[in-house]
Amino acid sequence: MSSYSFVRALHYQYKYTKIGSKESKRGQWWKRKKKVVYLPIINIDSLRGIMSGQGWKWYKDTKYKSA
Repeated sequence: MSSYSFVRALHYQYKYTKIGSKESKRGQWWKRKKKVVYLPIINIDSLRGIMSGQGWKWYKDTKYKSA
């Protein structure tokens, strides 16, 4: 079993703050705004089934090796 049980995917739009603004002086160099939920919270086993149904390989089914 993996170290996680659920996953979700969100899309954010990022914009840089203006140089010299209050935000940038506090170290907040960008603002983000949530645009859309690509994938709602889903159980890993369900995601594995969806990927299999699309013909996609789950990473444990491949010869993946970390660098």
